[in-house]
Amino acid sequence: MTNVINGELRRARPATTADPTLLNHVNGTKTAAGEAAAAVRAHPSGDAPVIVSPRRAEHDSGINAQSNGHGGSGRAPSGAVRTAPVAANTWTERHQPARPKQLAARRVVGNGLLSALSAAVFAARPRLVWSSTVVKIHEQVVQQHRSAAAWQTGEAELTIPGVEAAARALASSLSAYADQCEANARLAEATLATEEAVTVYRRLASTHPDIYETDLAQTLHALGTRRAREHRHAAALAATEEAVALRRRLTDEDPALFRSDLAASLRVLALRYDEAGHLDRALAAVREATQAHRVLADEHPRAFQPDLVACLTDLFLRLAADEHRDEALSAIEEAVGVLRSLCAGTASTSHRPELAACLLLLATRLEAIGCHDDALAATEEAATHYRQLARADQEAHRPELATCLLQLATRLEAIGCHDDALAATEEAATHYRQLTGADPDTHRPELATCLYALAIRLGECGRHEGLAMLEEAVGHYRQLAAAHDEFRQPLAAGISLLSIWWDALGRHDDALCAARDAEAVYRQLARTDPETHLPELAAHLYAYAMFLQPNRDAENLPVLQEATALYRQIVQSHPADFTPDLAACLTALAECHDHLGHRADALAAAEESVTVYRHLAGVDPHNCLPHLAAALHRLALRLGLHTRLHPLREAVSIYRQLTETDPQSHAPSLFMCLNTIAACYDELGQPVEADRARAEASTLCEGAENK
Repeated sequence: MTNVINGELRRARPATTADPTLLNHVNGTKTAAGEAAAAVRAHPSGDAPVIVSPRRAEHDSGINAQSNGHGGSGRAPSGAVRTAPVAANTWTERHQPARPKQLAARRVVGNGLLSALSAAVFAARPRLVWSSTVVKIHEQVVQQHRSAAAWQTGEAELTIPGVEAAARALASSLSAYADQCEANARLAEATLATEEAVTVYRRLASTHPDIYETDLAQTLHALGTRRAREHRHAAALAATEEAVALRRRLTDEDPALFRSDLAASLRVLALRYDEAGHLDRALAAVREATQAHRVLADEHPRAFQPDLVACLTDLFLRLAADEHRDEALSAIEEAVGVLRSLCAGTASTSHRPELAACLLLLATRLEAIGCHDDALAATEEAATHYRQLARADQEAHRPELATCLLQLATRLEAIGCHDDALAATEEAATHYRQLTGADPDTHRPELATCLYALAIRLGECGRHEGLAMLEEAVGHYRQLAAAHDEFRQPLAAGISLLSIWWDALGRHDDALCAARDAEAVYRQLARTDPETHLPELAAHLYAYAMFLQPNRDAENLPVLQEATALYRQIVQSHPADFTPDLAACLTALAECHDHLGHRADALAAAEESVTVYRHLAGVDPHNCLPHLAAALHRLALRLGLHTRLHPLREAVSIYRQLTETDPQSHAPSLFMCLNTIAACYDELGQPVEADRARAEASTLCEGAENK
């Protein structure tokens, strides 16, 4: 019989007995209880012969004989259950795969007798009815052992016959009691019992470290987890660090027996370091755990490969967050390789969900380093797995399939496969509709997001049914935002896009109303979290002026002035992200001032835009030099005759440089700029320079016609 407690798969501890009066009072089925007890006595482990180290068996034989007055013969009284706890197998995060017999049977089942009795007596009753009674049974057993262990008060020492056995029984019963309390949500009592068990095991280990350090380490491991659940993070970290130190020493003595325990404690230690903010130490602990699981997986592949995958995934997430890109990629590639080997040659789908999930993580990392084709291939493989899983169990795997399809659509769109991207998005929307119909509270946000993406892709393909998708998405976001503030931002984005779509279809009044609604939401968001939402408000104001009111300069001017002021503020803290937006907004502001006859204001905005684009071109010349040349050309048109020549010459020089590398894109701009500078030379009385500029422009035009 095995129990999963605090993320550990452990064999039950030494035998304890319950008060038969209490058992009979709860249920009169003495026969069933007796049969269960006999079965456990006959074969304590329930599934395999018990394996006990010779040193521990010899020690237990001696203390059992002393405590029962049988000398050193090692014989126990008739009907007694003799057990000896050894190292516990551990498993920290997920299910435990079947271990080899010699590893799975390391702990003798002792409290299995009590568990079997409880199950036989109470099995026919609902869990909530009998679980509290089981706790009471364990509590009574603890009280009996606590009374017997007089050494705690200093009245006896462990060298006195029978005292060590009583102390060990007390510690074991405390641990079992703690497990039952935790299983019934009595967390404070579980922690107190575990702390007392640690005290007892620490005393036992002080006299017999080779015998009891295993139990002390296991109990400290459980104590750390229980303290963490009570948010006692410093105390939890101390207990877990001590457990790791003990298990390191035990692993040095017997790696085959204790390495799995050490690996499990190291993963828990990483969580404790996370809680304390020691991210570097957490990463080091996960690295050590991963290496331990590699050794274990080499020795027992089927048993420990799932543990290795869990460690590698954890390692990948930590490395990716810390920008260790190469090591992160290697970790997730290794995880995918292990999972492929687990899935190969078997019809079972037990590891296929993990494989699909790791493939998506791999795709994300590949995309981040520019390997778009490889990222797409990994995503397509993940989608294939999820489709197979969904066919077998739609309820369990349809959400994962829909999410994967959205990622697939994004990657298909990135490489220009627009039709395939649209098909994947439509398939995802179908799944999300069915999921939302069955569970709207859970899946409505995902459906709204999917419909928003579908609307954009339909619009890019010129299909007007995208408007209906967008309107439906906005409707879902309105319902969500009414109950949850976190959906106000996507609601504002949806309304803003809806206003642009309506304006393009000639529904100008509806478009303006929608834009004002979106602006109101963005202003509320910016007041509560300016760091996050001021850029969104600024972008909305810019789009409002540029697309919804293109010929209303008087109304647009204050909107653009506010957007520009916001971008100036934002750029102070995020220059790399928002400086291009500031430059574009300044360009629009200059044009608006021009149309209103505000020449001085237009010139000031144009000069500032040139300054900003010059800075951007120094950082990213490939993308920003064309914008700098265009800004110089626009600035020159606003300057007087004798001052415009300098920016025009600079603009022509930049356009010549750009035309050499990409004539198709930049030759038209160079042609226009050459004609402008030729007219300037004419006005300045420099006909030779004017003719030279026109000749160059003609050559460009002839070259374009010949091509």
